[in-house]
Amino acid sequence: YDIEAAAKCGIAAVAVRSGKFKDEQLHAAGAIAIYDDVAALLADYANSPLGR
Repeated sequence: YDIEAAAKCGIAAVAVRSGKFKDEQLHAAGAIAIYDDVAALLADYANSPLGR
């Protein structure tokens, strides 16, 4: 629901998999990138949408 709220406000959002939602659902809700966990996001931060 956070991804949907961000999209409705025109804010880009990345998602971290939690097990509840499938990747397709996260992308459909507006996620611009999806990571397995916070460690994966941090490891790729420079290349992520947040680090660009």
